[in-house]
Amino acid sequence: MAGLAASGAQAETGAAGQALAAVAQQQDTHLEALARSKGWQGLEHSLESQVLGETDSLAPCSEPLSVTAEAARPDPLARQRYRVKCPAGWQRVVVSQASARLPVLVSRVSIERGATLEASQLERKVMPLERLRQGFHQDPAEVVGQSARRSLRAGQVIGPANLAPPVLVRRGQRVTVLATAGGLNASVEAEALEDGRLGERIKLRNVSSRKPLEAKVTGPGQVRLP
Repeated sequence: MAGLAASGAQAETGAAGQALAAVAQQQDTHLEALARSKGWQGLEHSLESQVLGETDSLAPCSEPLSVTAEAARPDPLARQRYRVKCPAGWQRVVVSQASARLPVLVSRVSIERGATLEASQLERKVMPLERLRQGFHQDPAEVVGQSARRSLRAGQVIGPANLAPPVLVRRGQRVTVLATAGGLNASVEAEALEDGRLGERIKLRNVSSRKPLEAKVTGPGQVRLP
């Protein structure tokens, strides 16, 4: 995982500054764990936090503060309330909200439905995580060679719902039909009557006999009879 970048340093000093720094450190730890578990690369974040109640009368804590999330299972990307305690006797509640951003793949140009995606059509753009709820990709290897399930506009985030396995056989294409019988291999030439992806059964027409048949797509321009 690439290093986690944080911004939005707190300007408070004294006890308030200590409380905010302690919460920020805990949030950093939680976000690092989240990014690691999701396999995210290059996560950036900022944190807006506020100490509830007055702090001017509180002496800076000379010992490490304890920070406890009020939620049983805190979501580091949701608004959170933390109880911060100083062993010397004071405690305060800190409310915080993290904003996260990720570099994700977007289409550099408009891409037509059914087109095979190429590396030159992709670029990275840093996007707020809340705008990535439909999914995203960061690794070009997950995208290049896939087929666009629908038309993509320039700058659109490329998510799993936008992609389909590549079309290996095109309608109207002449393909080799392989068959095995009695330990012998045979092949005939046929015309595809529909598009096909790996593992799909498609309809074809024997070029010589003009008879219809169905076969499974096994590779680019190749199909096999069951």
